[in-house]
Amino acid sequence: MPLPASSDQHLRDPKDFLPLKPDVFLILTILAEEARHGYGIMQAAEGWSGGGMEIQAGALYRRLRWMMEGGLIEEVTSEDPSGKGQDRKRSYRVTPFGRGVAREEARRMGDLLNAARETDLLTGTQGA
Repeated sequence: MPLPASSDQHLRDPKDFLPLKPDVFLILTILAEEARHGYGIMQAAEGWSGGGMEIQAGALYRRLRWMMEGGLIEEVTSEDPSGKGQDRKRSYRVTPFGRGVAREEARRMGDLLNAARETDLLTGTQGA
């Protein structure tokens, strides 16, 4: 997935990232709630999708790297609660720009869903 051209976040338009891949949108949605580490993201993705979307570790970390490069998320490092500093956990949180991208994607998908509602696609009453 190539990133949109401009590297200056203030000049970029969130719509340049659309459409998002479903797993990227789900990760942004999860991180909009709170910062999480990788395993927590995988658990939340499975729970939020009703088990319909499972993100494997390798794919997750590729997506996270791409999202960080694009300025959609940022890494947050927390110290080990024991104070020894040996076991640092990497967590991720959505950036304001990433929140804007997710918001635009939600609007885009909402428009598509509204179009489907205007037809018989959701009710399945015709042409089944």
